[in-house]
Amino acid sequence: MTLNDVLLSLLEAIWAADEAHLVSWDTVQRWPVGALDRMLETGILVVTTPAQTVECRGCENHCFMEVRHLTVEGKRPVRAFVV
Repeated sequence: MTLNDVLLSLLEAIWAADEAHLVSWDTVQRWPVGALDRMLETGILVVTTPAQTVECRGCENHCFMEVRHLTVEGKRPVRAFVV
């Protein structure tokens, strides 16, 4: 996947939804190195609030699970997890 492929996939998603499009971490993991940084630097993507729920893929039910956020002191980032 190239940077142009990333741009085209984002445009297709935005046109299809005709509204803001949320990009999942799974999607970003398939992008080339540096693509996310470029999208953020140019303003094509913007950071939003952390997810409150996520779809669990542990079984065929695909339940929505609450995301718990663990804040820590110091320079370490906030950690998010699902129980």
